[in-house]
Amino acid sequence: MTGTYSDPNGVQYSEKQNVRCVATGGTFTLSFRGVTTTAIPFNANVAAVKAAIDSISTISSSFHAATEVLFMDDAVACRLSGNDIRVTFLQDFDDLPMLVGNANRLSTPTPSITPPSLVISEVDTGTRESAACSGRGTCDSGNNGVCDCALNFGSSDGAGDIGRRGDCGHPLATITTCPGEISCSGHGNCAGSPTYVCSCSIGYTGADCSLRTCPEGKAWFAPPTGDETAHTTTLAECSAMGICNRNSGECDCADGFEGADCGVTKCPGFTPCNDRGSCLTMGDLAAVARTNGVDSGFTYGEIPNLASTWDHDMMRGCACDYPFTGFDCGLQNCPYGDDPYTRRRQNNEIHTITCVDPGDGSGTFKLKFRESTTASISILASGSDVEDSLEALSSDLDFDYLDVTVYTDIGIESESELPVCTNGGEFHVEFLYPNGDLPIMSIVEATGVTLTISEEEKGTTEWRECSLRGLCDRALGECVCFSGFGASDGQGNEGAIANCGHVRPNIG
Repeated sequence: MTGTYSDPNGVQYSEKQNVRCVATGGTFTLSFRGVTTTAIPFNANVAAVKAAIDSISTISSSFHAATEVLFMDDAVACRLSGNDIRVTFLQDFDDLPMLVGNANRLSTPTPSITPPSLVISEVDTGTRESAACSGRGTCDSGNNGVCDCALNFGSSDGAGDIGRRGDCGHPLATITTCPGEISCSGHGNCAGSPTYVCSCSIGYTGADCSLRTCPEGKAWFAPPTGDETAHTTTLAECSAMGICNRNSGECDCADGFEGADCGVTKCPGFTPCNDRGSCLTMGDLAAVARTNGVDSGFTYGEIPNLASTWDHDMMRGCACDYPFTGFDCGLQNCPYGDDPYTRRRQNNEIHTITCVDPGDGSGTFKLKFRESTTASISILASGSDVEDSLEALSSDLDFDYLDVTVYTDIGIESESELPVCTNGGEFHVEFLYPNGDLPIMSIVEATGVTLTISEEEKGTTEWRECSLRGLCDRALGECVCFSGFGASDGQGNEGAIANCGHVRPNIG
């Protein structure tokens, strides 16, 4: 009887399972790793049962008999008192999953106190290694999947004898030394008698430790190991998206992937993002995401080993610099503005700031609009000084132009030279451009003064590309205005913002 195998590591066992069949009529099936046999008659002989089991595509044959099948109690597969069908796996090693039986079409005499059944149990747990090239050679996985066997090893039959498996599992001579021109090529330790197996140093592999390993990373594709578990726990050489160069220890990544371990996607463009943006991971893209110009507070992948965000540090995309857009930053946004035909009963965004100066007028503060902060502003600054400080933020914002007017309730002219914190300490900032509902400013780094800020008026004008009165040429980032419309000042008047937001006089 087969099933045991002696190799230099000692006595090992092939996986052996028992199928006990109770029936006097009908058919049954057996499944292994999701593939099912054709119907097997209850009275099939051992050859018929073996043929059915060996036809399962998920059971290996490798040019040799896939299984050994024995009937333990009778010459037919099933009987009323039960027959044991002993199945030994000859070409699949390690601890294997159980066969699965379906007895729904089996029968026993009626009336009978014995119902038909298939009971499957494990006789011997498989303990033979399932190692690439039997641990005595190296697999050329990048080209043809052929084993390059170490000296004195060749193809076996799966049981140590000569055969056609191509697995380096057959010793060609008595083994008395570890492989390599020098033992383990000087890159590992030899276990000595009786195994003479090399234990390779970090960075080396192969039966003789002569080959280099490559960096490992989370596998892009790998079988799941549990519910919602695959990529987060499975490491693979070259992240299973490249071929390891065994001479250099470097990964040759598949198209679209890069990094030492092929662990990140390439960003699109002739150069990454066409040199018009930053190539960032999903996690980093979430961190820089903005809503209406303000940090969105999004995160992606901050919780370690979360299955739904396994790719947070692997998938990459472009965060485009203003005014560029598109997946590869190859296009340009056009200027935005208010639709000049809907100006009636629309309001500009207005913020009111209240100052309380308990000291000698030496206080200072900064204003933050969206994610940009002004230089320090004195509480004795005039309205025009505050305007200048805010409008200087234009270079940090995702539009070309920032226009505000600052006034107090005493002097409403935009260029007022009155200190903004006089007259009860209240002044107003009206946004002429950009248009629309804007995020409220905030006070930062206030010293020697107490300030509060509120939204006096919500902006109700539009903020639309080309002011809805033209088409955007994305190659140039320029609006092609409809007839009768031209550049505006953000308030519907003629100006320098080429957003089609001005109705030319001859039209209207």
